Amino acid sequence: MKNLFNIAWKAAITLVAFAGFQVAASAQIQQKEVFMDFPDGFTAINISNEFDVSLVQGDVCSITVTIDEPLSPYLSVRCQGKTLFVSFEEKSVTKEVKKLYSGRNAPKPSFHAVIAMPAVESITICDKVVLNSPSRFEAGIDKFELTVLDEAQVKLLSLSANNAKVNLQKKANVSLNINTENNIEAITEGDSNLNLSSGAGGELIVNASGKSKVSVKNTSNKVNVAIAGNAQVSIASNCNDVIVNAEGSSKLTLTGMGADISVKASKSANVDAYGLQMTEAVIDIAGNAQVSVNASETIEISSTGGKLLFAGSPVFKIVKVSKASILPYGAGE
Repeated sequence: MKNLFNIAWKAAITLVAFAGFQVAASAQIQQKEVFMDFPDGFTAINISNEFDVSLVQGDVCSITVTIDEPLSPYLSVRCQGKTLFVSFEEKSVTKEVKKLYSGRNAPKPSFHAVIAMPAVESITICDKVVLNSPSRFEAGIDKFELTVLDEAQVKLLSLSANNAKVNLQKKANVSLNINTENNIEAITEGDSNLNLSSGAGGELIVNASGKSKVSVKNTSNKVNVAIAGNAQVSIASNCNDVIVNAEGSSKLTLTGMGADISVKASKSANVDAYGLQMTEAVIDIAGNAQVSVNASETIEISSTGGKLLFAGSPVFKIVKVSKASILPYGAGE
C-alpha cells in the first residue's frame, strides 16, 4: 500500500512539473515586429486569416506586423498593383512549430497589423479578420468598396467618398460611418449584420436577404430597399422618396420623414412604415403580406391579399382590392 502511495505521489509531481514546463515554454515564445513601407503606394487592402488590423490615415503607405517569431516565416505581405495583400500561410507551418501551439496551456497565435495609407478605395477582409480604424478618412475618392466575408468584422470605420458599395456575406459583422456625394449601396446576405450611419447626396440602396440584419441612420434624397428571405432591416431616414420591394418573411421598419413612399410587398413580408411621416403612398400587396403607413394626403392601394394598416386622414384611390383587409392602424389590437 505504501509503495502504491509513493508511485501515485511521484506521478503527481511529474504531472505538475510537466504542466509547469508547458507554461514556461509558452512564456518563452517571443514576438517579432516586421515593418514594410511602399513608396509607390497602395489604395486597396486584402486581408485574410485571423489578423487584428488597425487602419490609420498617414502620408506614406506602410504596414507594421507584430507576430509570434516562430510564425513569422509564414507571414505573407505583398503589393500587387495598388492592392496590399496580407495573409498567413497556415498550410506551410511545420509540425515542430504547430507543437508550440498545441496542448492545454499552449498560447494562441498572435497576429497584429497596423496599416497606414493616405486614402482607401477598397477593403476586402475574410476568415476571422477584425479591422478597426481610429482615423476618419476624409480624402475624397470617387468610389469606395468594402467586402466582408466569413466571420470577419469591421468594428469601426469612418470615411467620405463620392460613391460607396458595401457587400457582406455569411457571418460578417460591420459598423460603418460614411458620407457620400452621390450613392451608397449596401448588400447583405447570410447571417451578416450591418450597422450603418450615412449621409448620401443621392440615393441609399439596401438589398438584404437570407437572415441578415441591417440597421441604418441616414439622410439622403432617396431610399431604395429590396428585402427578402428572413432579413430584418431598420432604417431611420429623412428623405424625399422611398421605394420598397419586400418578399419572403422579411421585416422592414421605417421611421423619419419622407414625402412619398411606394411599397410592393408579397408572401409573408412585413413593412412597418407607421413611424415614417409621408404625404403620399402607393401600395401593392399580395399573399399574406402586411403594410403599415402614415400618410397625410393620399393612399393608392392595389391588393390581392394581405393587410394594409393606415394612419392619418388620407384620401384612398382604390385600384384593386380582393381578399384583403384595410384597417386603421391599431385596429383589432
